[in-house]
Amino acid sequence: MRKEFSLIMRALLFVALAIVVWVVGVMIGQENTVTILNPYADSASVRSVGQPAVSIMMDYNGGQINTYHQLSLIGGNTLWRVLAGLSDQGKIKLAYNSDFTEAGLKWFSINGRADNVGGIRWHVWVNNVYQSTKFDNIELKSGDAVTLKYLYYNPL
Repeated sequence: MRKEFSLIMRALLFVALAIVVWVVGVMIGQENTVTILNPYADSASVRSVGQPAVSIMMDYNGGQINTYHQLSLIGGNTLWRVLAGLSDQGKIKLAYNSDFTEAGLKWFSINGRADNVGGIRWHVWVNNVYQSTKFDNIELKSGDAVTLKYLYYNPL
C-alpha cells in the first residue's frame, strides 16, 4: 500500500527540517566562535567568564612580585586603562603627569617606582613579546598575559 504526502504535509516536513538544520548550524557556529576566541576553552567556561579580561604580573626587581588575574577590559582596552582601573580599586598607586588628557603620557610611576629614572624603567611584555610603545598605546585583548618588569634593560 502506497501513501503519498499531500502538499501541506510536504511543506510542514520541509519547514521542520529547515528549523532543525538552522538550530544545528547555530550550535556549531557558537562552538566555532568559542574555538576562535580561545582554542583551549569550551563554551561553558567562556559563558561563565562573561567579560573580556587580562592578567598582569609586576616584577619590582627586588624580590617583590604582584600578580593580578582576570582584570576587566570593560573600561578600555589599553594597558594604561587597565592600570588606572587597578589604581581606582586601590590595588596600586599610580602617578602620572597632570596634563595627560591633553599631552599624553609623559611620565608615570607605579607604587613609587618612576619610569625612566637613572636608566631604570618599566618594561612590558604582552604574551611574551616585548612592547616598545608607551603604556597608553599598548592595546590588549581578552586573555592576554602582561608582564611588567622594573629594571635596567636595553632590548636593542
